[in-house]
Amino acid sequence: MSVNERRSLDASRPPPARSSASRPARQRRRAATSAAAVLLALLGSATAGSPACDEPARLEGEFNARTPGVSVEFKRSVKDPIAAAAALAAKYHFRITTQYSWGGIFIWSLGPEIIEQLRCEPQVEMVEYNAPSTESKPNPSEDRN
Repeated sequence: MSVNERRSLDASRPPPARSSASRPARQRRRAATSAAAVLLALLGSATAGSPACDEPARLEGEFNARTPGVSVEFKRSVKDPIAAAAALAAKYHFRITTQYSWGGIFIWSLGPEIIEQLRCEPQVEMVEYNAPSTESKPNPSEDRN
């Protein structure tokens, strides 16, 4: 087919249908749809849904990007919390940031899916999000007797 034949073929076709909405309206609708999709994705990743077990461990606090990380506390019935922590780290492929003397652990970086899975582990009592601390300063106007 020659170039001239292709041009005449294209000229005989009707133009593509255009939306009745104006260009700015289409752009606003596209931006709103994109923003809604991003928001849903963020909400979904932050909450990760409910755990897939009947009696999940307690979850305390909420994620804070300024102070990431979670603490995991084991049930009192766990005889060797250090070994239990090591087993969980191997199973879920995370690095223990801090192992406390009483057996609990702190993990600096842990995704919401892993947090939900940890809550279903029978030896876990509680998972708690790290939270920013506030320093309490004495009020100079208070009477100090």
